[in-house]
Amino acid sequence: MLQNDEQIHFIRYISFYEVAAVYPHIIISDLSFETIVYSKEKIMKALYNDYQLGVRFQVPLRDVEVCVRMQFDGGALPHLDSDDNGENVSHDDWNAGWDTVDQLYANGEI
Repeated sequence: MLQNDEQIHFIRYISFYEVAAVYPHIIISDLSFETIVYSKEKIMKALYNDYQLGVRFQVPLRDVEVCVRMQFDGGALPHLDSDDNGENVSHDDWNAGWDTVDQLYANGEI
């Protein structure tokens, strides 16, 4: 069961998806996430009523690259001894997968 804060965030993402799924160009507009979620009904009504603008916003995006600046402190990262007493040491690879991406580029798959 989700807590109240988690439910609110979950509902906000669903509201954003409802707009972005119908009007994908809203993602690359100058509107912030909060504005889109808060004004969802007004935005959808305006784009529905203005046929030409609505059609322009409905055109699928060709390619989207999401760039994010994220920082994690030491407490947010996994530790080898965080879940067990040393008997079942995890050998998971926590790198960002750059080697996989490089290989996909080299093979022409990306």
